[in-house]
Amino acid sequence: MGRTNVSQAGTEILVHVGVQRAASTFLQEQVFRIAPGIRYLGKHFDDYPDWMIAWHYTDPGRFSEQHDRIERAVRERIDPTRLNVMSSEGFCLLGGLAPLQADRLARILPEAKILVVLRDPLERMLSLYRYAARKERWFQPFEALIDWKEPPFVFYKRKPIYLPDYYYDEIVGAYRRLFGEGRVCVLRYETMRHDPDAFWTSLSDFAGVSLRADPKGKVAAPARNAAPAEDTMDELRRENLSRVVREAFPRASLHLPPESAAETPPISDALRERLIDRLRGRCGGYY
Repeated sequence: MGRTNVSQAGTEILVHVGVQRAASTFLQEQVFRIAPGIRYLGKHFDDYPDWMIAWHYTDPGRFSEQHDRIERAVRERIDPTRLNVMSSEGFCLLGGLAPLQADRLARILPEAKILVVLRDPLERMLSLYRYAARKERWFQPFEALIDWKEPPFVFYKRKPIYLPDYYYDEIVGAYRRLFGEGRVCVLRYETMRHDPDAFWTSLSDFAGVSLRADPKGKVAAPARNAAPAEDTMDELRRENLSRVVREAFPRASLHLPPESAAETPPISDALRERLIDRLRGRCGGYY
């Protein structure tokens, strides 16, 4: 697909469905926000616009009554002479809510083109685990945080690593049904890392404008939202647990010595095989 002249082709809207832990912040900060010739509409690291928050997080029962207000807030920001790019992790909300977000997006912007960047689901789970240990103070072992139930019942009983969030075929399928096969572009995080020329060429062809991380097409390690190293996890989890105990019982203290000289791997071979067995045939060809 060649580049299109956006001003002649009419209003163009590209929505990046930000799959968490798949370079979404990197794309927002180091590509979309600085690319010439486009209008970038939230979200970015220092700003999560209220209109976008309402779009993603309004209760399902109230969304219909607020639909017109949300749509006006979205459309009044669109520039009809340029490519308009939106990016948010909210379009792929965790907890099995990605198909609901696809429906909301189609109700507001049915003419949009959709970009989805996937990442190996196991690597993505582990990245989320490490990141949330620092950001959300998780202290439990990785396996204890996996929700194997489908459906997961009432929201406050759900564990944070909900496996249908990694059923990429269902998520991408929802967007393709709503927007059409040819209006949904699926790329891989691994291609961005290991074959950047192919990644940026595919993205630019789909967008209709040149989009590239830097003039050489190389991907720098994202400075923001990077997950801590695996070999720091045991100590980080101990610190998190001690903090929780002190907050719940201010006069208490908890000092946990290292379990061993070696760090405990977050995932065993048996657990890896169990997860792959559940994901096989459901996750965009990864397994």
